[in-house]
Amino acid sequence: MTSNYAESFNNKTRDARSFPITTFVEFICFTLQSWFCDRRETNEKTTTTLAPTYEKNLVDMAKKARFLFPYAIRRHEFHVLDGELNGEVGLLNKTCTCGVFQIIGIPCAHALSGSLKRGVNFYSLCSDYYKIETWRSSYTESIYPTGNEEEWIVPHDIMTIKVRTLVQKNPVGRPKKKQGRPKTKRHPSNGDKLVVQRKCSTCGGLGHNRETCKVRV
Repeated sequence: MTSNYAESFNNKTRDARSFPITTFVEFICFTLQSWFCDRRETNEKTTTTLAPTYEKNLVDMAKKARFLFPYAIRRHEFHVLDGELNGEVGLLNKTCTCGVFQIIGIPCAHALSGSLKRGVNFYSLCSDYYKIETWRSSYTESIYPTGNEEEWIVPHDIMTIKVRTLVQKNPVGRPKKKQGRPKTKRHPSNGDKLVVQRKCSTCGGLGHNRETCKVRV
């Protein structure tokens, strides 16, 4: 739905884009190596049933569910009153007319209200994607450095490949010269806002100006 993850990675590699391509690839490898290790150590210490963010979401939703009024239609079907939209819940097929249950895979307050009435375990209604086992399995593999190029074992068929230069056709007419300096920053996508940090004219640091600069001159 959004490009947040791509934008986060772009921001992380922003300063490394000017590196030679091999150095840039090594930087990406090192970054992912560190991320995987840090996240693996974090989730090994986690004792909750769901990943921490979704565990908190479920707890907050459960607090809200205690103030709703579930009325049974069948054994596992309820009409839940919340004073606004209300909701018709099916615990067996994990649905609610509010749509939240089906979209996010975590029971909404309506569904949790019905679960409380029947004594159904909240976690049995959650999608496996949010459970701690799934989170841990995402980071089970390790990313290793490539090592020195002199020590690489390269297959013979790869060694003998000849990479040729791409043939480009020159357009008709005099080539146009690009005006100004080459651009190093990307154009914002539709709806994006690029935040430009202030640069101090005194110390050259980012995030403040000379009025708030703490460096003594």
